[in-house]
Amino acid sequence: MVFSFAAGISGQGIASSSQAQTQQGETNKGDPLSYATLFARRTDNQNALSRIAVLYATRGKFEQAMRIVESVSDDHWQAAALGDIATQYWKHGYIDKSRQLFLRIAGLSIPKDVIYIWGDIIENMAAAQQFDLALDVAASMDPSDSSTTRSALEETLDEFAKARARDPKIPDILPRVLAIARTLEDGEESLVLRRVAVYYAARGEFTRAEMLVQRFKEDYDLENGKADVALQLARLGQYERALRLAAKAGDYFGPIVLVQIAGVAIERKEKAKALEIATRADNLLTKMMKETSEDVSWLEAQRLAELAVIYSHLDRSIRAAELADAAFKKARAVSKPGDRFSSFGAVVSTYTELGSYSKAIEAVRALDGDHVGMDMLAEIATGAAEKGRDAELKQVLDVIRDSPLKENPEMRLQALATVANKIGTLGRSVDALKILNGAKQFADSLAENDNERTPQILKNYAVAWARAGDFRTAIQWITRTRSLYFAEDALMEIGEIAAKSGLSLDAEGLKLLDEIVKSDLPSPVVPGRIVNEVGWEIPGLAVSRKLRPPELRKTRDRSFELYITLYEPEVETFLKRPFASREKPKPDESTWTSHGLKISLIEERVINGRKYCYAITAYEIFQDEKDQPRYSNHLETLLYYDEDGDGKFETLEEGLDYFSVGHIPSWVLQK
Repeated sequence: MVFSFAAGISGQGIASSSQAQTQQGETNKGDPLSYATLFARRTDNQNALSRIAVLYATRGKFEQAMRIVESVSDDHWQAAALGDIATQYWKHGYIDKSRQLFLRIAGLSIPKDVIYIWGDIIENMAAAQQFDLALDVAASMDPSDSSTTRSALEETLDEFAKARARDPKIPDILPRVLAIARTLEDGEESLVLRRVAVYYAARGEFTRAEMLVQRFKEDYDLENGKADVALQLARLGQYERALRLAAKAGDYFGPIVLVQIAGVAIERKEKAKALEIATRADNLLTKMMKETSEDVSWLEAQRLAELAVIYSHLDRSIRAAELADAAFKKARAVSKPGDRFSSFGAVVSTYTELGSYSKAIEAVRALDGDHVGMDMLAEIATGAAEKGRDAELKQVLDVIRDSPLKENPEMRLQALATVANKIGTLGRSVDALKILNGAKQFADSLAENDNERTPQILKNYAVAWARAGDFRTAIQWITRTRSLYFAEDALMEIGEIAAKSGLSLDAEGLKLLDEIVKSDLPSPVVPGRIVNEVGWEIPGLAVSRKLRPPELRKTRDRSFELYITLYEPEVETFLKRPFASREKPKPDESTWTSHGLKISLIEERVINGRKYCYAITAYEIFQDEKDQPRYSNHLETLLYYDEDGDGKFETLEEGLDYFSVGHIPSWVLQK
């Protein structure tokens, strides 16, 4: 069998053949993850390399981890991986090495407004008890995104509380935390103070915790803070104090925290107290629902469902079933689509927890008629598998296989792969393989009629085979994803599964891996381009309104500042498709008639006061065979460029995805 990724697959940033050859020695027949490493180098996937380095560190193979991470050329991904590796050093007992690596990270030149990197690094530092470094970085974070700093401070406080409980001699960090919190914008300080109040309560300073909460000015913060502290008091067995505070937590947070406190009592094996609190919550919810005259809220279904689970743990099965049914009734009455989905999700989870699998299936079917929620059915099936309810598991699997689907038939395979993966983790390889073999017809169909979800779902299907112990079949399915990104993902996950299970790949499996990492790769995708010497008129701009003033967009290159202004068409504006669609239509879409691309947003780009690009976001409008309008769920980008600074936008370029950055003409950056 000869594998090739060259046909019908997107590949950008492919490494040269000479570079690939220099890495051939990196594969190790006893380590399937080494093949993922080589494949990442061949495809120049820096994110994958950084993640592989962390996987090696998690296994305690730090020499291999550091060798790989030092080769990562993307400084952002490298920094993120270094933070994870430093944490693993600490977890494996290498405290000094962990500290040294964190010191190196703290001195990196990556700007502190790169929040998706630094937020995680702060949390890693806290997890390794490097609280001084964590707070140094937090204090230097850019104020433009206070939510990231706040979240990192909350995580730091949680880690500090656990560390201080083990070692009271650890220096107090609260003064610095409070000082940093005072610099946060957009009301984020109150969220940190709530966590500080919980910390005070955790160490027995109850009065101090309650006094801090009372300082909040907004009702939402005040009531949420009381609920947080009440829950912490319950964890310490201070039920009466907790209940008094919960009673002051308002109509929204009060019922929530009462149910949570009952759950804490169950965890503490104090069933009598749990039943007392659950009864109080039950009475409160009943009273509130009788008094309300507003539209049914999904939260009502959520609260009833949560309380039903509490009663089930207290051996009150009749009341648990009554509440679950009441939650189902409430969910049916919810009209808003998003809220309706959330309420039914709570009901399905509750019926599954109660072991009422037929009721759970009924709830899924009621959500959207014959378009069954496959994700929810997968949740029901895995719940039955965990409890060893094989007859019910078979029932749910039959529903997954046989239910008619109007749209998104690929979700059937996703559900089956999810269930097989879970059953594989339970050590039931034979049952998992039976499910996967039964799903082959769906997998083959999806591979032949792919859409935007195909690569990820087929990747999940491949990984499920590995979880079930059939690595050879798992590897065979990798290339059918027709995606370098998800093929890499599969190689990493399969390599980790093999390492953790202690299983070795047979000769045929290793041969297949070798063929994959040496397979032909596609050439980089070149975007389409059309030049109009007299300049293009920007479609829809003349009938658009400015949404807000120009905003600074952060970029990797800080030598210039990019400002964007967003416009929205006030009149429906259609554009004839200038480039052929790269999306393969689904079978039922073949009879639809296109009405062109509808413009939804226009983005003006300016650097150094020089307007050089308009990025148009659009989606295709169709008419089906019944003359009903249909909409593409795929957003497309068109880029119009002024290439020479004459004010004319001569070049129209195809954006390869929704996040297309495009290029910056040379005249824009000239001094």
